[in-house]
Amino acid sequence: MNDATRVEAAPGEWPSPINSEMVADDSGRLGWPSCMGEQTWWTASDPQSSEVHLIRHLPGQHPAGVLPLGWSVRNQVNGYGGRPYVIVTAEQVSTVVFTEYSDGRLYKAPVSGGDAVLTPIALTPPDPASETIQYADPILSHDGHEIWCIRESTRQALGPADEDPADRTKRDIVAIPLNASAANDSSAIRVIARSHHFLSGVRISPDGRRLAWIGWDHPAMPWDQSELVVADLTDGIAIAAHPVLGGMEVSVAQAEWDGPDSLYAIADPDGWWNLHRIDLSTGTPVTECVLPLQRDCADALWQVGSTWFAVTPAGVVLHHGCGSQNLVIWNPTDLTLQELAPGWDEFGSAIGATAPGDPIQAVAVVAGSGNRANCILRVPLPGTAGVPTSLTTDDHEALSPWIPAAERRIAHRPDGTAVHYVYYRPTNPNFGAPVGVLPPLLVDVHGGPTGRTS
Repeated sequence: MNDATRVEAAPGEWPSPINSEMVADDSGRLGWPSCMGEQTWWTASDPQSSEVHLIRHLPGQHPAGVLPLGWSVRNQVNGYGGRPYVIVTAEQVSTVVFTEYSDGRLYKAPVSGGDAVLTPIALTPPDPASETIQYADPILSHDGHEIWCIRESTRQALGPADEDPADRTKRDIVAIPLNASAANDSSAIRVIARSHHFLSGVRISPDGRRLAWIGWDHPAMPWDQSELVVADLTDGIAIAAHPVLGGMEVSVAQAEWDGPDSLYAIADPDGWWNLHRIDLSTGTPVTECVLPLQRDCADALWQVGSTWFAVTPAGVVLHHGCGSQNLVIWNPTDLTLQELAPGWDEFGSAIGATAPGDPIQAVAVVAGSGNRANCILRVPLPGTAGVPTSLTTDDHEALSPWIPAAERRIAHRPDGTAVHYVYYRPTNPNFGAPVGVLPPLLVDVHGGPTGRTS
C-alpha cells in the first residue's frame, strides 16, 4: 500500500499486529558471549521464568540451553552482577563453571556433545548464617587446578546504625579448587589478593608470574577513578601489588595481558576511554596511548568483568564510536584499523574471543543495528574463512513494515555540545495521519549518569 491508498486516522488509532504480549515475550536479554573452537556460548534471560539460561551453539545445530531448567546463570556482585561463567578445558575434557543466582554458589558441569542436559556440582559451600557470599568473573588458574575469581561477602546488619551495605561488604580475589573439595569446607578457598573495596577483571599473565586486576574505593565510581593493579605471584599469592595505570580522576575500564611483560588497557587520562599499552619489562611501567581517538572504546564499568576489547593473534578487536559504533581490529604492526562487521552499529559490553592457540580464530559479541534486533554475532578474524553470522534468529521479520527504523540524529545544547539521540517515526503500512495532524512525541531518556540508548 502506498501513501495515496493509506487510510487516514488519528495517531494512536492505527491497528497493529504488534501487541503487548509480543513486547513482553521479547524482553529477554543476551549477554556474556564467548568462543571455544567452533562452539559459541552466551547467556539469555527468560522473561517468563526470570531465569538466565546458559546457551551453546554448535555448527549445524540450533542454539540450546545446556543446564537443567530451574538453574539461573547470574549473580549480583556489586549490585549489578558480573561475568557469571567460564569454559575450561583440561586433558581434553571441557567444563563450564558458573554462578547460580538462587544461592550465590559456584558450580561446575561437564560439557557434553549435542543437547544433553548437564548435572552441576557445587564448588563452593553454602552461605554461613551471618553472611551472604557471591562470586563473579571466574577464570582458570595457570596450573588448571583452580578457579580464580572475585568473592563478595556481605555480613548481616547488626542494627539500624549498621544498615549501609558498603560498610558490611568486602571483596577478595580467591582461588577455588576445581575438584569440589571446598563444596563443604570454606577453609579450602584461598585468598589470593586484597586491595580495593571494589574489584573487577582478574587476569593472570601468560607465564603465570603476575596477576592484574582493576580496583576502586567507595565512594568513587569506576568511571571517575580506578586503578589497574599488578602483583607478582608467589605460591599462588599476590605480593608486591602496585598500581600501573589510573588513579586521580583517571579510570581504567579493562586490561588484558599481551605477553608476560605487557598489557593492553582501556583508560581515559585524555578524557576518552582509549586503548593503552603498558610495558613492564624494565621494572618501571611505561604507558603509551596506542590508539588515540576522539571517541570512547569502552563504557562505564557497571558489571564486573565487562570486556570491550580482546587481544587476538591478528590484533586487538574492539568497538568504538559516538552514537553509531564500529567493530574493528587494530593491527599493532602497521597501526591500521579494519572494520569487522559492516552494517552492525551497536555492540554490547562483552567481547569473547577464542584462545590464542585455537586453530579457529573468531570473536562473539552482542550486536544490533537500526533495523535488526540484538543478536549474538560470531565474527571470523582476518585470515580465516567465513563472514559475520548471527547465531540467534529474529522472529519478527514479518512484522518489519510495522517496526519503525531508528534514525540517528544530533541536537546541540546552548554551549554547542552535541547531544545524540535516536528518532523513531510512527510507522504503519496501512494507515497515515490526516494532513496537518502531528502524532505526539514521546521522549524516553536513558537512566543513570553514564547510560546510553541503543
